[in-house]
Amino acid sequence: MRILMVTSKRYLPQFYGGAEVSIHSMCHVLKQMGHEVAVLAELMPGNALAWQNRLKYLLGGRRKNFPADHALGYPVFRGWKPTDSVSEVKARWKPDVVFAQSGRVIAMAEAFEAQQLPVCVFLRHAHYDHLGGLPRTKAGRVFIANSQDTARRYAADFGLQCYVHSPTIVANLCKTETDRSRVVFVNPIPEKGVDVVLQLANTRPDIGFDIVESWAVPEWKVAPAKQLAASLPNVRWLKPRLDMRSIYQHARLVIMPSGVGCDSWTEAWGRVASEAQVSGIPVLASNSGGLPEAVGEGGVVVPCDAPFADWQNAFGRLVDDADFYQQCSEAARKHAAREAISPVPQMQQILDLLQSTHHGR
Repeated sequence: MRILMVTSKRYLPQFYGGAEVSIHSMCHVLKQMGHEVAVLAELMPGNALAWQNRLKYLLGGRRKNFPADHALGYPVFRGWKPTDSVSEVKARWKPDVVFAQSGRVIAMAEAFEAQQLPVCVFLRHAHYDHLGGLPRTKAGRVFIANSQDTARRYAADFGLQCYVHSPTIVANLCKTETDRSRVVFVNPIPEKGVDVVLQLANTRPDIGFDIVESWAVPEWKVAPAKQLAASLPNVRWLKPRLDMRSIYQHARLVIMPSGVGCDSWTEAWGRVASEAQVSGIPVLASNSGGLPEAVGEGGVVVPCDAPFADWQNAFGRLVDDADFYQQCSEAARKHAAREAISPVPQMQQILDLLQSTHHGR
């Protein structure tokens, strides 16, 4: 099959996030299974890739408003406002099915459905105002949620039947030996609980913390946390990257206090938890959304409304109690190896949905 992944957002390597890495992992697995894949995404201006894209646009004429680059191992069509590219990309790449993956997924789905293409819509969060429209049941359209929690929310609020597939994790893209010397936290924004992490770092100067950037956000949003982190000698503030093995090779623990102090935020899954557990790295997380599903027995879950003392106690137990840590590490490795998130069977289930949708048109 020829499967087109679409997002109205920017994509690797211009934007790093859980959805983008999940799309890339799915492309990796699908290619191994013998299928053809491509991605349609928004172009971010002002860097080398953007200049190369615009040069291809000028040399190729207006017929190619969305030139393709191939550095990721498959074509990525990039340009301004992806919803305007539908007829062009359809004519040039001729997909069999479309996977609306991220961003304004409903708007993207409707645009491709107008071109008589079957669409699967991936629901990666429950922030409905970011979908580009209301999710509604439609003949030939399949909805896939990334957690049981996400599926329950859409069933309750919209009456949708969603198939559940957690984010695709390719073990050899994230598995590593680790010296277990540092605590890792990804995406230092208030919604992800950066304040809790910095409080813990301040109370435990004996332990190193790695804070890794992810989403491209305004500087003002991270400036207070970045300033405080710079004052703590045990904290390193690191740039985003696709290959997280260079981070996980030092990880003793991954911490994910999403939603703490931010009631409007719901963590639909938590890809970092699944990646870390491949290497037996336990996770300390909040109970926001699908995080308890992502963590399972491979770590500790703390309620979002719990006092900071509860985070201190859970953190201390994981870093100071060797027996408990080993128990969680083994459980994390086992949780990561479960059949439900094994990439090939997982992708085959998705392909069955794609094929049934395609043949049902």
